[in-house]
Amino acid sequence: MVLALASSVAIYAFTPGRARLIPPCPFHAATGLYCPGCGALRAVHWLVHGEFRAAFRSNILAVFAIPIPLYDIVFRSAAAALGRDARPLGISPFGGWAILAIIVLYWIFRNVPVYPFTLLAPH
Repeated sequence: MVLALASSVAIYAFTPGRARLIPPCPFHAATGLYCPGCGALRAVHWLVHGEFRAAFRSNILAVFAIPIPLYDIVFRSAAAALGRDARPLGISPFGGWAILAIIVLYWIFRNVPVYPFTLLAPH
């Protein structure tokens, strides 16, 4: 809990890419290519500041994926507060493969140096 709070304060207070506290992506540093997570921390930073356009430009996949764990946290907390069993989010095998395919395609497309794919690269 303390780590989550400290991380939240750091994400709010420091702009990723400008603060030396937050290291750059090792995959991008080694290859020059963007991984599916490149720009995700900046997207979260911009979201907590209410800058939705900047968040989408940083990592659109992360912006759409963030509500899933948040929903799970709220659901589990509510179940625990009510004294009920909290079942994990159920994802079918097809759903898991679909999510993997989306991530891999996003990874490939954001590295294609042709418009409109250049819009997927973090800014």
